[in-house]
Amino acid sequence: MAKSKGPRSAPQFVRYFGPVLDALQQLGGSGRPEEVRARIVQALGLSEKEQTDPMSSGIPRFENQVH
Repeated sequence: MAKSKGPRSAPQFVRYFGPVLDALQQLGGSGRPEEVRARIVQALGLSEKEQTDPMSSGIPRFENQVH
């Protein structure tokens, strides 16, 4: 019998699904990536550090996860 590895956790980017949909709804169904990210930052009250925290590739994690 295989050992259980415990509960699976969802990828971090999943937390942005709702805020992305909310932002798109507020923008009339579509928007430029910058507009959507700005709405998410405002709605979640993200700090500058949270917005610019880089991944190992140098790309900001927030930007990558929202895309």
